[in-house]
Amino acid sequence: MLDIDWAVHVLAKVKGLDFPVGKDELIERLKGMIIKGKKIEDILSKIDYPIRTPAELLHKIREKLA
Repeated sequence: MLDIDWAVHVLAKVKGLDFPVGKDELIERLKGMIIKGKKIEDILSKIDYPIRTPAELLHKIREKLA
């Protein structure tokens, strides 16, 4: 389970991924992660796609965690 440093782990897992990226690609790369008690798959299913940059991905995840 990831709490404080979740963003670093997300960035490490999406390294080398071509952006913009869709939902299926992100779920495949990040599956199994748990951020602040929430499954990444549940978080990713609630955000809008495509994601244009890694920074945008982190921002949208952070919004869903609030």
